[in-house]
Amino acid sequence: KTVRNDNSSRFGKFIQLQFDTEDPMMAAYSGKSLPAAILAGSKCETYLLEKSRVVSHEDEERTYHIFYQLLAAPDEKKKEIWTGLENTDNESFAYVGYSDTDTIEGKKDAQRFQLTLDALSIIGVTGDKLRDLMRAIC
Repeated sequence: KTVRNDNSSRFGKFIQLQFDTEDPMMAAYSGKSLPAAILAGSKCETYLLEKSRVVSHEDEERTYHIFYQLLAAPDEKKKEIWTGLENTDNESFAYVGYSDTDTIEGKKDAQRFQLTLDALSIIGVTGDKLRDLMRAIC
């Protein structure tokens, strides 16, 4: 969350399209002014837009949503991920800190955390895999 919107992207993408082109000489013999091109593939690179957000954020802003979602989860779930998260909230961590917002686009952080777990479960990230992923994030 930033002062501008609820879901500011911190990442950018550069997409390079790759084409197979017809030989220019063959195209000219066929009466074409330009050779034909067929999309053959693409390459996508993701990069961090706002490196400053990795270490801080403005008072009115929030950092990455997953931190707030995880801290809003039931203590039982937080304890499964890491016992050090039990009985903690946003203010327990200097990086996350106080936020007067716990709802983004009509859903509370705890609800969004459950939706995140549901989505990860669909692609097989459960149990130890989920625990390891959440620990890596923390």
